[in-house]
Amino acid sequence: MSASKSGKHLYVLFLVCLTLLVLTGAGYAWYRQASVAVDEPAPKNQEPTGASVVSRAYVPNPAHVEAESEKPNPPVGLPLEKLGVICNVPRDPEKRVALTFDDGPSKMTPEYLKILQEKGVHATFFLIGSNVQRQPGLAAMIADDGDEIGNHTYSHLNLAKASLTEAVYDILRGQDCIEQVTHQKLSLMRPPGGELNVPVIRAIQKLGYQIVFWNIDPQDWRENATSRQIISNIMTNLHPGSIILLHEGKPPTLEALPEMIDDIRKQGYEIDTVSGLLGAPPRAGADAAASTPEKVALETHPPGGA
Repeated sequence: MSASKSGKHLYVLFLVCLTLLVLTGAGYAWYRQASVAVDEPAPKNQEPTGASVVSRAYVPNPAHVEAESEKPNPPVGLPLEKLGVICNVPRDPEKRVALTFDDGPSKMTPEYLKILQEKGVHATFFLIGSNVQRQPGLAAMIADDGDEIGNHTYSHLNLAKASLTEAVYDILRGQDCIEQVTHQKLSLMRPPGGELNVPVIRAIQKLGYQIVFWNIDPQDWRENATSRQIISNIMTNLHPGSIILLHEGKPPTLEALPEMIDDIRKQGYEIDTVSGLLGAPPRAGADAAASTPEKVALETHPPGGA
């Protein structure tokens, strides 16, 4: 009897040990899976080409740095005009200026457009692709009103701090988002915060874009900006061919807009889009839909090249 009971005890002990082993293994597996999900970054997708960008998820690498739109920071020391960057049109034979709005669309877009419609003015809106994805109806509204639309990247990326491939990728992705919604063929590009370097300038131009800066910054991005200061800064610096930098989503800018337009016209100026100011130059250069970021980056800045 004792031998039989001993055998049963051993058998029960064996089952208990086996059960504990299985439970321990299952718990460890669950823990590892949870740890990977939390701690390990998701693998970055292969960077797609133009038209397929929007339909694929994009996980930026740790070097991805958003530009500070509220503090435009043109690169110091670069001869921008000699590099083909447009800041104004100083030899414009007519008294014309261009109004430009960055960072839209925003919840204030309809109010901006209403004022422009009432005043009979068209402007150039440099849109962010991710904002267009979130609010496609507002982007379509800008296009339907006959205003010009430019590319302000997909994620408001600091193009000077990103890798060249990532910079081109963000521009192409922004282009796809904006063109699919607005049905405008984009030809103008404004880098967020004015952040650029020479390889990025060459890559953007290879994609067929004209790079547009500004020569009047009324500093509507300041937290303490007032509508009166914005108008005063513009009128003090106004001259034929000026490109005026403004931002969407800024209450002081919205408040200043009607009087700003009236004051500009009282000085004998016509208000136009950037392309109108430039004489509507045709889009040239590479077809962005056929260009991969890697290809443009390599052609622009080949290994061992200048």
